Amino acid sequence: MKGRYLWVIVLITCIISACNWTDHRYLEEDVNSKSITFEIQEVKMLQETDTSSLQELRFFDIRSAFDAHAMMYDFYGEFDQKVNSKYQENIKQLIWYEVHLLGDDRVFAVVTDGTETKTNFFSSFIVFDSNEQNCFEDNHPSKEEIVNELAKKMSSIKKKKRSKSYYKKFH
Repeated sequence: MKGRYLWVIVLITCIISACNWTDHRYLEEDVNSKSITFEIQEVKMLQETDTSSLQELRFFDIRSAFDAHAMMYDFYGEFDQKVNSKYQENIKQLIWYEVHLLGDDRVFAVVTDGTETKTNFFSSFIVFDSNEQNCFEDNHPSKEEIVNELAKKMSSIKKKKRSKSYYKKFH
């Protein structure tokens, strides 16, 4: 009886975790080119015994899991902090603080990450405003503007070819 009850809980947990809300978007670069795909994904975070979730913007039509790192580095310069990735040991999460992401006086903290495995291949962003609110939440006033700006910039770097040595700074 206990074993059957445990299997039911495992099955329900798998079903719930598979039902994460995603918002698929496409950005047309121009009439003659392919579009880039991205989505906002809810990501569960476990810290000690507390579980929380964050909204993360993921790009899939990429050359490398480091593409979000490269885009931020190209447009906003050196990152402020490097921490362990939540996806892979050999990829670091990079953090930029006080970024003028939209070209005005508003500042944001930007976290980039990514993964390259047999089952997942994406480069991602988490963005917080100056009030430490996740900018990809449905009710955030700058959500669409930030998504569009990041998509436009990711589209522009997609065309750049980079050497392996370029990416070493991100390890």
